[in-house]
Amino acid sequence: MKGTVLATKDFKSPDGEHGRNVQKMEWSSDSQFFVFSTASSGGHSPWYWQTYFYDGKRKTFKEVDDFTGPVIKRNFK
Repeated sequence: MKGTVLATKDFKSPDGEHGRNVQKMEWSSDSQFFVFSTASSGGHSPWYWQTYFYDGKRKTFKEVDDFTGPVIKRNFK
């Protein structure tokens, strides 16, 4: 599937002026989940790395924080 778009998610603010930028991204070892951390483009909460994952089986995005609490390090493992 090299080069194939599996899903997209919009991280723009409602006014389109700001949003979130992907900082780190990685597939799980079994290729079932695509995990990525984001930072605010407006500089808000620089300690907070909102982290998400895409579930390839369910074809949905989820926020890691909902399962673990706030992610405060960009370099997740």
